[in-house]
Amino acid sequence: MILPKGCSVSRRALISGALALSGTTVLGGVGRSAGEASRVVEMDLVARTTILDVAGAPVELLTYDGGFPGPVLRARAGDLMRLEFSNELAEPTNLHFHGLHVSPGGHADNPFVTVPPGERFRYELLIPTGYGGTFWYHPHMHHRLARQLWRGLAGPLLVERPDDAVLAGTDEHVVLVKDLTAVDGQPAPHTTADWARGKSGTVVLANGEVRPVLTARRSPVWLRLINACNGRTLLLAREDGQPLTLIALDGHLLDVPRTVPEVLVTPAQRVELLISLAEGEQVALVHRPYSRGARREPSRPEGLLTVAASTSLAATPIPERLAALERLDPAAVARRRSFRMAMAFMHADGNAAQQQDVIHARLGDLECWEIINVDTQDHVFHLHTWPFQVWRCDGVEQNPPAWRDTVNLRPGERVELLIPFRDVAGRSLFHCHIAEHGDAGMMAIVEVSGGAVTPAARPSDRTRPPGDRSGLEPAWPPGAIPGSICGPGGRGVG
Repeated sequence: MILPKGCSVSRRALISGALALSGTTVLGGVGRSAGEASRVVEMDLVARTTILDVAGAPVELLTYDGGFPGPVLRARAGDLMRLEFSNELAEPTNLHFHGLHVSPGGHADNPFVTVPPGERFRYELLIPTGYGGTFWYHPHMHHRLARQLWRGLAGPLLVERPDDAVLAGTDEHVVLVKDLTAVDGQPAPHTTADWARGKSGTVVLANGEVRPVLTARRSPVWLRLINACNGRTLLLAREDGQPLTLIALDGHLLDVPRTVPEVLVTPAQRVELLISLAEGEQVALVHRPYSRGARREPSRPEGLLTVAASTSLAATPIPERLAALERLDPAAVARRRSFRMAMAFMHADGNAAQQQDVIHARLGDLECWEIINVDTQDHVFHLHTWPFQVWRCDGVEQNPPAWRDTVNLRPGERVELLIPFRDVAGRSLFHCHIAEHGDAGMMAIVEVSGGAVTPAARPSDRTRPPGDRSGLEPAWPPGAIPGSICGPGGRGVG
Protein backbone atom coordinates (compact mmCIF):
# COMPACT_ATOMS: atom_id res chain seq x y z
CA MET A 1 0.00 0.00 0.00
CA ILE A 2 1.52 3.33 -1.08
CA LEU A 3 1.04 6.31 1.25
CA PRO A 4 2.29 9.86 0.67
CA LYS A 5 4.51 11.65 3.14
CA GLY A 6 2.47 13.47 5.77
CA CYS A 7 -0.79 11.86 4.71
CA SER A 8 -3.49 12.22 7.39
CA VAL A 9 -4.99 8.76 7.07
CA SER A 10 -7.79 7.73 9.44
CA ARG A 11 -6.05 5.91 12.28
CA ARG A 12 -8.68 3.17 12.41
CA ALA A 13 -8.45 2.50 8.68
CA LEU A 14 -4.66 2.70 8.62
CA ILE A 15 -4.25 0.14 11.40
CA SER A 16 -6.63 -2.25 9.68
CA GLY A 17 -5.11 -1.75 6.24
CA ALA A 18 -1.41 -1.75 7.05
CA LEU A 19 -1.48 -4.76 9.36
CA ALA A 20 -3.69 -6.79 7.05
CA LEU A 21 -1.46 -6.18 4.06
CA SER A 22 1.53 -7.30 6.10
CA GLY A 23 -0.20 -10.59 6.83
CA THR A 24 -1.43 -9.92 10.39
CA THR A 25 -5.10 -10.66 11.03
CA VAL A 26 -7.00 -7.81 12.65
CA LEU A 27 -10.56 -8.65 13.64
CA GLY A 28 -12.69 -6.17 15.50
CA GLY A 29 -9.86 -3.64 15.61
CA VAL A 30 -12.12 -0.96 14.19
CA GLY A 31 -15.36 -1.83 16.00
CA ARG A 32 -17.18 -1.89 19.32
CA SER A 33 -19.35 -4.57 20.86
CA ALA A 34 -23.11 -4.30 20.29
CA GLY A 35 -24.15 -7.31 22.33
CA GLU A 36 -23.53 -11.02 22.32
CA ALA A 37 -25.28 -11.68 19.01
CA SER A 38 -23.71 -8.93 16.92
CA ARG A 39 -21.14 -6.17 16.77
CA VAL A 40 -21.18 -2.70 15.31
CA VAL A 41 -18.01 -2.07 13.32
CA GLU A 42 -17.42 1.63 12.71
CA MET A 43 -15.11 2.91 9.99
CA ASP A 44 -14.21 6.17 8.27
CA LEU A 45 -13.21 6.42 4.62
CA VAL A 46 -12.27 9.50 2.59
CA ALA A 47 -11.98 9.75 -1.21
CA ARG A 48 -9.39 12.36 -2.16
CA THR A 49 -6.84 13.26 -4.81
CA THR A 50 -3.27 12.38 -3.79
CA ILE A 51 0.12 12.46 -5.48
CA LEU A 52 1.90 9.14 -4.93
CA ASP A 53 5.06 7.48 -6.15
CA VAL A 54 4.10 4.79 -8.68
CA ALA A 55 6.89 2.71 -10.21
CA GLY A 56 9.41 5.44 -9.37
CA ALA A 57 7.48 8.48 -10.64
CA PRO A 58 4.94 10.84 -9.01
CA VAL A 59 1.38 10.30 -10.24
CA GLU A 60 -1.78 12.12 -9.20
CA LEU A 61 -4.33 9.46 -8.29
CA LEU A 62 -7.80 9.25 -6.85
CA THR A 63 -7.38 7.47 -3.52
CA TYR A 64 -9.16 6.22 -0.44
CA ASP A 65 -7.57 7.66 2.70
CA GLY A 66 -4.62 8.84 0.61
CA GLY A 67 -3.31 5.34 -0.19
CA PHE A 68 -3.11 3.14 -3.26
CA PRO A 69 -4.85 0.77 -2.94
CA GLY A 70 -7.30 1.83 -0.24
CA PRO A 71 -7.11 0.43 3.30
CA VAL A 72 -8.24 -3.12 4.07
CA LEU A 73 -11.69 -2.99 5.66
CA ARG A 74 -12.43 -5.93 7.96
CA ALA A 75 -15.53 -7.32 9.63
CA ARG A 76 -17.05 -10.63 10.73
CA ALA A 77 -20.14 -12.52 9.65
CA GLY A 78 -23.13 -11.07 11.53
CA ASP A 79 -21.56 -7.63 11.99
CA LEU A 80 -23.22 -4.32 11.28
CA MET A 81 -20.67 -2.25 9.35
CA ARG A 82 -21.13 1.50 9.69
CA LEU A 83 -18.88 3.35 7.30
CA GLU A 84 -18.78 7.15 7.25
CA PHE A 85 -17.77 8.04 3.70
CA SER A 86 -16.51 11.53 2.80
CA ASN A 87 -16.09 12.72 -0.77
CA GLU A 88 -13.23 15.21 -1.09
CA LEU A 89 -12.97 14.75 -4.85
CA ALA A 90 -13.99 17.40 -7.37
CA GLU A 91 -16.69 15.10 -8.79
CA PRO A 92 -19.52 12.94 -7.47
CA THR A 93 -18.82 9.35 -6.48
CA ASN A 94 -20.17 6.53 -4.33
CA LEU A 95 -19.22 3.05 -3.07
CA HIS A 96 -20.05 -0.49 -4.13
CA PHE A 97 -19.13 -3.39 -1.85
CA HIS A 98 -18.43 -5.97 -4.50
CA GLY A 99 -19.61 -9.49 -3.67
CA LEU A 100 -21.37 -8.72 -0.38
CA HIS A 101 -24.73 -10.42 0.09
CA VAL A 102 -26.40 -7.46 1.79
CA SER A 103 -29.32 -5.16 1.08
CA PRO A 104 -28.88 -3.13 -2.14
CA GLY A 105 -31.13 -0.31 -0.93
CA GLY A 106 -31.12 2.68 1.38
CA HIS A 107 -27.80 3.20 3.13
CA ALA A 108 -26.52 -0.29 2.31
CA ASP A 109 -24.85 -1.46 -0.93
CA ASN A 110 -26.91 0.94 -3.01
CA PRO A 111 -25.35 1.63 -6.45
CA PHE A 112 -27.87 4.41 -7.13
CA VAL A 113 -26.55 6.64 -4.34
CA THR A 114 -24.72 9.81 -5.37
CA VAL A 115 -22.31 11.49 -2.96
CA PRO A 116 -21.61 14.99 -4.31
CA PRO A 117 -18.22 16.74 -3.85
CA GLY A 118 -17.75 17.89 -0.28
CA GLU A 119 -20.57 15.71 1.04
CA ARG A 120 -20.69 12.71 3.38
CA PHE A 121 -22.77 9.54 3.39
CA ARG A 122 -23.11 6.86 6.05
CA TYR A 123 -23.21 3.31 4.72
CA GLU A 124 -24.72 0.63 6.97
CA LEU A 125 -24.17 -2.98 5.93
CA LEU A 126 -25.72 -5.82 7.93
CA ILE A 127 -23.64 -8.87 7.03
CA PRO A 128 -25.54 -12.17 7.26
CA THR A 129 -24.53 -14.67 9.91
CA GLY A 130 -22.54 -17.48 8.33
CA TYR A 131 -21.43 -15.37 5.35
CA GLY A 132 -17.97 -14.01 4.57
CA GLY A 133 -14.98 -14.03 2.25
CA THR A 134 -12.68 -11.88 0.14
CA PHE A 135 -14.49 -8.89 -1.35
CA TRP A 136 -13.53 -5.38 -2.41
CA TYR A 137 -14.94 -1.87 -2.66
CA HIS A 138 -14.87 0.61 -5.52
CA PRO A 139 -16.98 3.42 -6.99
CA HIS A 140 -20.10 2.65 -9.01
CA MET A 141 -21.18 6.02 -10.41
CA HIS A 142 -22.49 5.22 -13.88
CA HIS A 143 -20.48 6.92 -16.64
CA ARG A 144 -17.78 7.55 -14.01
CA LEU A 145 -17.02 4.01 -12.81
CA ALA A 146 -14.38 3.19 -15.42
CA ARG A 147 -12.44 6.43 -15.07
CA GLN A 148 -12.59 6.57 -11.27
CA LEU A 149 -11.52 2.93 -10.96
CA TRP A 150 -8.73 3.46 -13.51
CA ARG A 151 -7.43 6.45 -11.55
CA GLY A 152 -7.03 4.44 -8.35
CA LEU A 153 -10.25 4.02 -6.37
CA ALA A 154 -10.24 0.44 -5.08
CA GLY A 155 -9.60 -1.36 -1.81
CA PRO A 156 -9.95 -4.80 -0.17
CA LEU A 157 -12.88 -5.78 2.04
CA LEU A 158 -12.54 -8.95 4.14
CA VAL A 159 -15.31 -10.62 6.11
CA GLU A 160 -14.23 -13.44 8.41
CA ARG A 161 -16.04 -16.63 7.40
CA PRO A 162 -17.18 -19.17 10.00
CA ASP A 163 -15.13 -21.79 8.12
CA ASP A 164 -11.92 -19.74 8.22
CA ALA A 165 -10.88 -21.65 11.35
CA VAL A 166 -9.67 -24.41 9.04
CA LEU A 167 -6.97 -21.96 7.86
CA ALA A 168 -5.59 -21.29 11.33
CA GLY A 169 -1.81 -21.36 11.31
CA THR A 170 -1.48 -20.04 7.76
CA ASP A 171 0.21 -16.72 6.92
CA GLU A 172 -2.45 -14.43 5.45
CA HIS A 173 -1.51 -11.91 2.74
CA VAL A 174 -4.01 -9.69 0.94
CA VAL A 175 -3.01 -8.55 -2.55
CA LEU A 176 -4.96 -6.15 -4.75
CA VAL A 177 -3.75 -6.06 -8.37
CA LYS A 178 -4.18 -2.89 -10.43
CA ASP A 179 -2.56 -1.84 -13.69
CA LEU A 180 -1.76 1.71 -14.77
CA THR A 181 -0.24 3.85 -17.48
CA ALA A 182 0.87 7.35 -16.45
CA VAL A 183 1.31 10.29 -18.83
CA ASP A 184 2.70 13.60 -17.55
CA GLY A 185 2.06 12.64 -13.94
CA GLN A 186 -1.56 11.59 -14.55
CA PRO A 187 -3.25 8.28 -15.34
CA ALA A 188 -3.45 8.09 -19.12
CA PRO A 189 -6.81 9.36 -20.43
CA HIS A 190 -9.27 7.00 -22.06
CA THR A 191 -9.22 6.64 -25.82
CA THR A 192 -12.05 5.62 -28.14
CA ALA A 193 -10.52 2.15 -28.41
CA ASP A 194 -10.46 1.80 -24.61
CA TRP A 195 -14.25 2.06 -24.43
CA ALA A 196 -14.62 -0.79 -26.91
CA ARG A 197 -11.82 -3.07 -25.65
CA GLY A 198 -11.45 -2.20 -21.96
CA LYS A 199 -8.51 -0.18 -20.67
CA SER A 200 -5.22 -1.83 -19.68
CA GLY A 201 -2.03 -0.34 -18.29
CA THR A 202 1.62 -0.85 -19.11
CA VAL A 203 2.57 -1.40 -15.45
CA VAL A 204 0.95 -4.11 -13.32
CA LEU A 205 1.03 -3.34 -9.58
CA ALA A 206 0.45 -5.62 -6.59
CA ASN A 207 -0.55 -3.52 -3.56
CA GLY A 208 0.72 -0.49 -5.47
CA GLU A 209 4.19 -1.93 -6.09
CA VAL A 210 5.98 -3.53 -9.02
CA ARG A 211 6.80 -7.19 -8.25
CA PRO A 212 6.81 -6.88 -4.44
CA VAL A 213 8.32 -9.51 -2.13
CA LEU A 214 5.96 -10.77 0.58
CA THR A 215 7.75 -12.15 3.63
CA ALA A 216 6.21 -15.31 5.10
CA ARG A 217 6.75 -16.38 8.72
CA ARG A 218 4.39 -19.33 8.53
CA SER A 219 3.63 -21.97 5.95
CA PRO A 220 1.45 -22.31 4.02
CA VAL A 221 0.87 -18.74 2.85
CA TRP A 222 -2.81 -17.87 2.45
CA LEU A 223 -2.83 -15.51 -0.53
CA ARG A 224 -6.08 -13.57 -1.00
CA LEU A 225 -5.81 -11.94 -4.43
CA ILE A 226 -8.18 -9.38 -5.97
CA ASN A 227 -8.12 -8.32 -9.62
CA ALA A 228 -9.12 -4.65 -9.52
CA CYS A 229 -8.07 -3.91 -13.11
CA ASN A 230 -10.48 -2.23 -15.51
CA GLY A 231 -9.98 -4.65 -18.39
CA ARG A 232 -6.93 -6.83 -17.77
CA THR A 233 -7.42 -10.54 -17.16
CA LEU A 234 -4.68 -12.31 -15.18
CA LEU A 235 -3.63 -15.86 -16.04
CA LEU A 236 -1.76 -16.72 -12.84
CA ALA A 237 0.84 -19.47 -12.46
CA ARG A 238 3.99 -20.27 -10.55
CA GLU A 239 7.19 -19.30 -12.32
CA ASP A 240 8.74 -22.68 -11.52
CA GLY A 241 5.91 -24.54 -13.24
CA GLN A 242 4.66 -26.24 -10.06
CA PRO A 243 0.87 -26.35 -9.60
CA LEU A 244 -1.17 -23.90 -7.56
CA THR A 245 -3.39 -24.91 -4.66
CA LEU A 246 -6.75 -23.18 -5.05
CA ILE A 247 -9.03 -22.90 -2.02
CA ALA A 248 -11.63 -20.19 -2.76
CA LEU A 249 -13.29 -18.34 -5.65
CA ASP A 250 -14.97 -14.94 -5.31
CA GLY A 251 -14.80 -15.27 -1.53
CA HIS A 252 -16.42 -18.71 -1.34
CA LEU A 253 -14.36 -21.59 0.03
CA LEU A 254 -14.28 -24.73 -2.07
CA ASP A 255 -15.16 -28.08 -0.52
CA VAL A 256 -11.55 -29.30 -0.80
CA PRO A 257 -8.27 -27.71 -2.00
CA ARG A 258 -7.81 -28.14 -5.73
CA THR A 259 -4.50 -28.45 -7.56
CA VAL A 260 -4.42 -26.50 -10.84
CA PRO A 261 -1.61 -25.61 -13.27
CA GLU A 262 -2.86 -22.02 -13.59
CA VAL A 263 -5.90 -19.95 -12.70
CA LEU A 264 -7.71 -17.29 -14.73
CA VAL A 265 -8.70 -14.17 -12.78
CA THR A 266 -10.84 -11.70 -14.70
CA PRO A 267 -11.51 -8.10 -13.65
CA ALA A 268 -13.39 -8.08 -10.31
CA GLN A 269 -12.78 -11.77 -9.53
CA ARG A 270 -10.95 -12.97 -6.42
CA VAL A 271 -8.99 -16.15 -5.86
CA GLU A 272 -7.46 -17.57 -2.70
CA LEU A 273 -4.38 -19.79 -2.84
CA LEU A 274 -2.28 -21.76 -0.39
CA ILE A 275 1.47 -21.77 -1.05
CA SER A 276 3.61 -24.19 0.95
CA LEU A 277 7.17 -23.07 1.67
CA ALA A 278 10.35 -24.43 3.16
CA GLU A 279 12.65 -22.25 5.26
CA GLY A 280 14.38 -19.71 3.03
CA GLU A 281 12.40 -20.75 -0.07
CA GLN A 282 11.05 -18.22 -2.57
CA VAL A 283 8.06 -18.78 -4.85
CA ALA A 284 7.39 -16.32 -7.69
CA LEU A 285 3.95 -15.84 -9.24
CA VAL A 286 3.69 -14.72 -12.85
CA HIS A 287 0.85 -13.74 -15.14
CA ARG A 288 1.01 -15.49 -18.48
CA PRO A 289 -0.06 -14.22 -21.91
CA TYR A 290 -3.82 -14.39 -22.38
CA SER A 291 -5.94 -13.27 -25.33
CA ARG A 292 -9.39 -12.04 -24.45
CA GLY A 293 -10.19 -11.26 -28.07
CA ALA A 294 -9.87 -7.50 -27.71
CA ARG A 295 -6.16 -7.77 -26.87
CA ARG A 296 -3.47 -10.23 -25.82
CA GLU A 297 -1.45 -9.34 -22.75
CA PRO A 298 1.27 -9.60 -21.65
CA SER A 299 3.38 -10.59 -24.66
CA ARG A 300 5.37 -13.01 -22.48
CA PRO A 301 5.14 -14.18 -18.84
CA GLU A 302 5.73 -11.33 -16.40
CA GLY A 303 6.45 -11.44 -12.69
CA LEU A 304 3.64 -10.33 -10.38
CA LEU A 305 5.02 -10.95 -6.89
CA THR A 306 7.31 -13.23 -4.88
CA VAL A 307 6.55 -14.99 -1.61
CA ALA A 308 9.74 -15.41 0.44
CA ALA A 309 9.94 -17.62 3.53
CA SER A 310 11.89 -16.39 6.52
CA THR A 311 14.73 -18.50 7.88
CA SER A 312 12.56 -19.45 10.85
CA LEU A 313 9.27 -20.84 9.61
CA ALA A 314 6.32 -22.35 11.49
CA ALA A 315 4.63 -24.93 9.28
CA THR A 316 1.19 -26.54 9.31
CA PRO A 317 -0.26 -29.00 6.78
CA ILE A 318 -2.70 -27.93 4.08
CA PRO A 319 -6.20 -28.92 5.25
CA GLU A 320 -7.82 -31.85 3.47
CA ARG A 321 -11.31 -30.33 3.63
CA LEU A 322 -12.38 -26.69 3.65
CA ALA A 323 -16.14 -26.20 3.80
CA ALA A 324 -19.46 -27.96 3.22
CA LEU A 325 -20.72 -27.07 -0.25
CA GLU A 326 -24.41 -26.36 -0.76
CA ARG A 327 -25.62 -27.76 -4.07
CA LEU A 328 -28.55 -25.96 -5.64
CA ASP A 329 -31.10 -28.22 -7.32
CA PRO A 330 -31.88 -27.34 -10.98
CA ALA A 331 -35.20 -29.15 -10.60
CA ALA A 332 -36.26 -26.44 -8.13
CA VAL A 333 -35.87 -23.60 -10.66
CA ALA A 334 -38.96 -21.40 -10.67
CA ARG A 335 -38.03 -19.37 -13.73
CA ARG A 336 -35.53 -19.48 -16.59
CA ARG A 337 -34.25 -16.51 -18.56
CA SER A 338 -31.82 -16.02 -21.41
CA PHE A 339 -29.44 -13.09 -22.02
CA ARG A 340 -26.91 -12.30 -24.71
CA MET A 341 -23.72 -10.32 -24.19
CA ALA A 342 -21.97 -8.29 -26.88
CA MET A 343 -20.45 -4.86 -27.28
CA ALA A 344 -22.36 -2.25 -29.24
CA PHE A 345 -20.23 0.83 -28.90
CA MET A 346 -21.94 3.75 -27.20
CA HIS A 347 -19.89 6.57 -25.78
CA ALA A 348 -19.88 6.51 -22.00
CA ASP A 349 -21.09 10.11 -21.73
CA GLY A 350 -23.90 9.87 -24.25
CA ASN A 351 -26.42 7.48 -22.71
CA ALA A 352 -29.20 7.60 -20.15
CA ALA A 353 -27.99 5.14 -17.53
CA GLN A 354 -29.92 2.89 -15.23
CA GLN A 355 -33.31 4.20 -16.41
CA GLN A 356 -34.42 1.27 -18.56
CA ASP A 357 -36.95 -1.51 -18.07
CA VAL A 358 -36.26 -3.67 -15.04
CA ILE A 359 -35.86 -7.44 -14.67
CA HIS A 360 -38.29 -8.46 -11.92
CA ALA A 361 -37.62 -11.48 -9.72
CA ARG A 362 -39.43 -12.86 -6.69
CA LEU A 363 -37.81 -13.14 -3.28
CA GLY A 364 -37.29 -16.81 -2.42
CA ASP A 365 -37.21 -18.04 -6.02
CA LEU A 366 -34.37 -20.00 -7.58
CA GLU A 367 -33.83 -18.81 -11.16
CA CYS A 368 -31.69 -20.15 -13.98
CA TRP A 369 -30.05 -17.49 -16.14
CA GLU A 370 -28.52 -18.54 -19.43
CA ILE A 371 -25.81 -16.08 -20.51
CA ILE A 372 -24.46 -16.29 -24.07
CA ASN A 373 -21.48 -14.32 -25.35
CA VAL A 374 -22.25 -13.55 -29.00
CA ASP A 375 -19.27 -11.20 -29.36
CA THR A 376 -15.71 -11.71 -30.62
CA GLN A 377 -14.14 -10.79 -27.26
CA ASP A 378 -14.44 -11.98 -23.67
CA HIS A 379 -17.12 -10.46 -21.47
CA VAL A 380 -17.27 -10.63 -17.68
CA PHE A 381 -20.76 -11.09 -16.22
CA HIS A 382 -21.29 -9.73 -12.70
CA LEU A 383 -24.47 -9.80 -10.61
CA HIS A 384 -24.68 -7.59 -7.53
CA THR A 385 -26.05 -8.77 -4.18
CA TRP A 386 -27.05 -12.36 -4.99
CA PRO A 387 -24.21 -14.89 -5.53
CA PHE A 388 -24.87 -17.72 -7.95
CA GLN A 389 -23.63 -21.18 -8.82
CA VAL A 390 -22.23 -21.95 -12.25
CA TRP A 391 -24.32 -24.99 -13.19
CA ARG A 392 -23.35 -25.70 -16.80
CA CYS A 393 -20.83 -24.34 -19.32
CA ASP A 394 -21.72 -25.02 -22.95
CA GLY A 395 -24.11 -27.68 -21.71
CA VAL A 396 -21.50 -29.48 -19.59
CA GLU A 397 -22.44 -29.73 -15.92
CA GLN A 398 -19.85 -28.34 -13.53
CA ASN A 399 -19.01 -30.78 -10.76
CA PRO A 400 -18.78 -29.57 -8.15
CA PRO A 401 -20.59 -26.32 -8.97
CA ALA A 402 -18.76 -23.16 -7.88
CA TRP A 403 -20.26 -20.17 -6.09
CA ARG A 404 -19.39 -16.97 -7.94
CA ASP A 405 -20.52 -13.38 -8.33
CA THR A 406 -18.46 -12.77 -11.48
CA VAL A 407 -17.91 -15.17 -14.38
CA ASN A 408 -15.95 -14.90 -17.63
CA LEU A 409 -17.45 -15.84 -21.01
CA ARG A 410 -15.22 -16.54 -23.99
CA PRO A 411 -16.57 -15.67 -27.47
CA GLY A 412 -19.43 -18.05 -28.28
CA GLU A 413 -19.50 -19.48 -24.75
CA ARG A 414 -22.76 -20.19 -22.93
CA VAL A 415 -23.14 -20.57 -19.17
CA GLU A 416 -26.17 -21.42 -17.07
CA LEU A 417 -26.28 -19.86 -13.63
CA LEU A 418 -28.44 -20.94 -10.70
CA ILE A 419 -29.36 -17.80 -8.76
CA PRO A 420 -31.13 -18.07 -5.40
CA PHE A 421 -32.85 -14.73 -4.83
CA ARG A 422 -33.00 -15.11 -1.08
CA ASP A 423 -32.49 -13.22 2.18
CA VAL A 424 -32.64 -9.66 0.80
CA ALA A 425 -34.95 -7.81 -1.58
CA GLY A 426 -34.37 -4.62 -3.50
CA ARG A 427 -33.13 -3.09 -6.74
CA SER A 428 -29.60 -3.67 -7.98
CA LEU A 429 -27.53 -4.24 -11.13
CA PHE A 430 -25.95 -6.82 -13.40
CA HIS A 431 -23.40 -5.87 -16.02
CA CYS A 432 -20.14 -6.59 -17.77
CA HIS A 433 -17.28 -5.93 -15.35
CA ILE A 434 -14.88 -4.83 -18.01
CA ALA A 435 -15.44 -1.38 -16.53
CA GLU A 436 -15.60 0.49 -19.82
CA HIS A 437 -18.21 -1.93 -21.18
CA GLY A 438 -20.47 -1.35 -18.20
CA ASP A 439 -20.23 2.41 -18.59
CA ALA A 440 -20.77 2.13 -22.35
CA GLY A 441 -24.02 0.20 -22.14
CA MET A 442 -23.62 -3.38 -20.92
CA MET A 443 -25.66 -2.95 -17.74
CA ALA A 444 -29.20 -3.65 -16.57
CA ILE A 445 -31.34 -3.50 -13.44
CA VAL A 446 -32.82 -6.39 -11.47
CA GLU A 447 -35.44 -5.83 -8.79
CA VAL A 448 -36.30 -8.54 -6.28
CA SER A 449 -39.54 -8.26 -4.34
CA GLY A 450 -41.99 -10.42 -2.45
CA GLY A 451 -44.87 -9.80 -4.87
CA ALA A 452 -45.93 -11.28 -8.18
CA VAL A 453 -43.49 -11.09 -11.08
CA THR A 454 -44.53 -9.44 -14.35
CA PRO A 455 -44.25 -11.94 -17.25
CA ALA A 456 -41.38 -11.29 -19.60
CA ALA A 457 -41.82 -10.46 -23.28
CA ARG A 458 -41.02 -13.49 -25.45
CA PRO A 459 -38.62 -12.80 -28.31
CA SER A 460 -37.76 -14.94 -31.30
CA ASP A 461 -36.27 -18.38 -30.69
CA ARG A 462 -33.29 -17.37 -32.83
CA THR A 463 -31.80 -15.77 -29.73
CA ARG A 464 -31.29 -19.19 -28.16
CA PRO A 465 -29.03 -22.03 -29.26
CA PRO A 466 -30.75 -24.99 -30.98
CA GLY A 467 -31.47 -28.02 -28.86
CA ASP A 468 -31.70 -26.24 -25.51
CA ARG A 469 -34.66 -23.86 -25.73
CA SER A 470 -37.33 -25.57 -23.68
CA GLY A 471 -38.63 -23.71 -20.67
CA LEU A 472 -36.46 -20.61 -21.14
CA GLU A 473 -38.04 -17.26 -20.38
CA PRO A 474 -35.82 -15.10 -22.58
CA ALA A 475 -34.80 -11.56 -21.82
CA TRP A 476 -33.71 -10.40 -25.26
CA PRO A 477 -36.55 -8.53 -27.03
CA PRO A 478 -36.43 -8.35 -30.86
CA GLY A 479 -36.36 -4.53 -30.84
CA ALA A 480 -33.49 -4.21 -28.40
CA ILE A 481 -30.21 -2.53 -29.26
CA PRO A 482 -27.81 -5.27 -30.44
CA GLY A 483 -24.79 -5.62 -28.27
CA SER A 484 -26.13 -4.93 -24.80
CA ILE A 485 -27.36 -6.85 -21.82
CA CYS A 486 -31.11 -6.37 -22.13
CA GLY A 487 -34.17 -7.09 -20.07
CA PRO A 488 -37.69 -8.14 -21.03
CA GLY A 489 -39.28 -5.52 -23.24
CA GLY A 490 -36.36 -3.18 -22.57
CA ARG A 491 -33.53 -1.66 -24.46
CA GLY A 492 -29.86 -1.97 -23.79
CA VAL A 493 -29.14 -0.20 -20.54
CA GLY A 494 -26.56 2.50 -21.07
